[in-house]
Amino acid sequence: MKNKRNLIVIGIALILVIIITIVIIVVKDAKREELVKQTNEELSYLFTNEPLKAEDDVYSLQAKTDNLINEAMNDSKYTLDDPYILENPYYISPLTAIIVFQTDKEVEATLTVDGKEYSFEKTKKHAIPVYGLVAGVVNTITIDCDGKTKSIDLDMTDVVDDLNLDVQTGLSADLGDDIYIITTPGDEGMFGFNTDGKLVWRLTETFSLAITKLDNGHLLLGDSNYISISFSRKGLVEIDYLGKIYNVYDIDGGYHHDAITLANGNILLGSSKINSGTYNDYIIEIDPNTGKVVKDWDLSQIVDNISEDFVESLNNPSWAFNNSIYYDEDTNSLILSLRGRNSIISIGYEDSELNWIFGDPKYWNNDFSKYFVTLDSGDYPLGSHTAAINSDGNLVLFNNNMDSSSEEDSACAPYINSKSSGEIYKIDGSKATLVSEFNDNNSFFSYAVSNYNELNNGNYLLFSAWQFAPGSMTTSSDCTLNQISENLSSTIYELDKNNNILFKATMNFGSYRATKLSLYEETNPNFNPVTVNYYNTLDETMYDTIETSDIVDKLKNAPSENFSLEITENLLTINAAFQNYEQVYVLFVSESGNNTYRYLVKTSGYYLQPVVNTRGLEGVYAIFLVINDEYYNLDVTYEF
Repeated sequence: MKNKRNLIVIGIALILVIIITIVIIVVKDAKREELVKQTNEELSYLFTNEPLKAEDDVYSLQAKTDNLINEAMNDSKYTLDDPYILENPYYISPLTAIIVFQTDKEVEATLTVDGKEYSFEKTKKHAIPVYGLVAGVVNTITIDCDGKTKSIDLDMTDVVDDLNLDVQTGLSADLGDDIYIITTPGDEGMFGFNTDGKLVWRLTETFSLAITKLDNGHLLLGDSNYISISFSRKGLVEIDYLGKIYNVYDIDGGYHHDAITLANGNILLGSSKINSGTYNDYIIEIDPNTGKVVKDWDLSQIVDNISEDFVESLNNPSWAFNNSIYYDEDTNSLILSLRGRNSIISIGYEDSELNWIFGDPKYWNNDFSKYFVTLDSGDYPLGSHTAAINSDGNLVLFNNNMDSSSEEDSACAPYINSKSSGEIYKIDGSKATLVSEFNDNNSFFSYAVSNYNELNNGNYLLFSAWQFAPGSMTTSSDCTLNQISENLSSTIYELDKNNNILFKATMNFGSYRATKLSLYEETNPNFNPVTVNYYNTLDETMYDTIETSDIVDKLKNAPSENFSLEITENLLTINAAFQNYEQVYVLFVSESGNNTYRYLVKTSGYYLQPVVNTRGLEGVYAIFLVINDEYYNLDVTYEF
């Protein structure tokens, strides 16, 4: 009986606790609702004007294309006789199209473009991507499917071939159907041409930097948004030849120069470590399925572990300026080209330990003496790019032959007779021997960028991308390399193993890198308009939510200020210069609810992200800027 009474007492106590808890929650919710209501009333003046509509950008436009293609694929009215045709479907690749139709049974389709045939997998719902169209003409393509043939004219006369290539073929050789693809260092976009020198692919969006082809046939490129970390881009994008964007990776310290993939699909890329005081000396590995960093290599820390305060003693934030990454599977190491030290180095993938340095010891100190690989004769390469190991186990690089250990602009005079070259070295222990060199009779000098790589067919591709026009370099004291950098050209070569020229073309503009890639495979998948994924490596403190009620007084008292903004459905860009000591946030204050979204733009002493993503926003927002805890009302509202 006593136990029963105890149970009743406990039960009553629990019920009371639950009731009290519910009352507390209800009271808190009521107070919160009242606080939200009061906050919204106090800030209602911010939303009296008609909000501006966030404009479409390439991401939102492409989402609309995805919907159109999905609808067409599910519409039985589109047949091979009367297909759905969309030219330049994703807005940024004008020499492409997509053809959609249905068949009664699962069958293969064969596409013929510019006289070349490509097969596509069996299906009832066909979505055939078409690329490799020739600029400036009407292209007639054919699709063969289930015993029927359909000819389609695709008018590319509005796409101007303005490359003005000077093409010179060398030895008679089968160069295959692959095309040469060029990236540019600025905002000129990308382009591809065939071995006849015809423009057959162009990307008008300003994606750039290294060209990495993924196992799925897509390309990994630097995105179009600069951040102020030594010409770095905000991150990476994965696209196909149609220009369709699949994945976007926002990178904490930005992306620069080079990115490669490992056998497991992970991405290695050059970046900068936030608030480190240096840049272009940080390598990260990210999981492409999450966008998160799984491993990193801090070059400053690696060398300082050998020689204390070595980096600080150089007094140069770009002391390393790494411009290429290669993973050597045989030695489980990373091969890096440190333009700032005029050296190629090897570091362990697992232990992050320095293995060797190939470069003139004068750019280091005696603490590194045991790591040097000594050249048996001749001069060490200077300012090199694209260091890699070829199929023979030798080191391949583009020797710019430009001392890049200083950030200062260089006079032209010392380099008038300088020549660059593609070089291959055999490294045997601590000795290096030059085994091959190509410089086309000393005919080119590229003081920056460029590449020299072994191709899958066993040939070599050399791209001298930053050449000065003849006569532009003079002995005048007014002539510096930076001042004449608009007077540039580029030359691309395909060479056999004996350095015989198989293909050569010259362009009258400066570029970044080149590669040779196939547009199609032997059997191709049908196009699948999947939704784009967005990932970021950013620390959570860079994107956070704060309660508007906590800052309502600061918002009400904020003076008006006019900053130049560009706002789309996906991105906000601030066009403003800030002082080095300033820390800057942009705030999106919601018209309804009690949320303000805060984005870190710049940390004190370090420019971070003048471009921030707005992809998660829905509704109407007033925009404020916070500079060193001083609030500024930008007097503008946007609807997302």
